[in-house]
Amino acid sequence: LNSWWAVSICLFFSVGRALTSVLLSDAFNWRLENESRATANSIISMMFRLVFAVFAPAMGYSIDRWGIQDTFCILGSVFGLGIIIVMLPLIIQVKKLSLNEIPYESEV
Repeated sequence: LNSWWAVSICLFFSVGRALTSVLLSDAFNWRLENESRATANSIISMMFRLVFAVFAPAMGYSIDRWGIQDTFCILGSVFGLGIIIVMLPLIIQVKKLSLNEIPYESEV
């Protein structure tokens, strides 16, 4: 893929995954009790890995069937849409939180 379009899709994927990891793990950990946090985080980590384990063979099949350029465009579109559908509501929710509701102390 020798185009800026492909580079922007890859960049969008990386930024989206980073934001998802941080926002989801923080939101998740805020709502858990200390006793169950490690187990719940392990389960979440396993689920993310399972999703990627499912995507890898599907991506291989798609590359064989339609080619690498179409596969990356489809994959970028799927992840981009998923990030928009999942992350925008979370970002809006986090912005609505007041500083008093965030469970860590500010050291300013």
